[in-house]
Amino acid sequence: RLSSTARAKFGAGRLNNMMSADCEAMQQLVNQLNMLWSAPLRIVLAMLFLSLQVGWATIPGTLIMMVAVPLNKMIVSRMGARMRASTKATDERVRLTNETFGAIQVVKLYAWETSFKKATSAAREEELSK
Repeated sequence: RLSSTARAKFGAGRLNNMMSADCEAMQQLVNQLNMLWSAPLRIVLAMLFLSLQVGWATIPGTLIMMVAVPLNKMIVSRMGARMRASTKATDERVRLTNETFGAIQVVKLYAWETSFKKATSAAREEELSK
């Protein structure tokens, strides 16, 4: 259970987003643990069988693969930065939506639907632009 100070620090949108991200991370962990041991074995066996088929022409292909590893690392790190920025925007949109649903009677009573819709739509546009 969360204390009232923790609830104030982490809104419902952020908690919802964090739980979703954690579930996805656990699922990816299982897949990655399997790849941890099998990928090096697969690469060695593939290169061995390839060298048996094409001979010395395997060497340039291996060098290209080695050069591609740092390039791939750079691309993945940029994607991670964009994903973190997108997550903040998603947190804000979910917070606004939950706030609207939580106070739906007040929103309807004072006819604030349009202003809440505009705020939520703006948050969604911000999320999609990241």
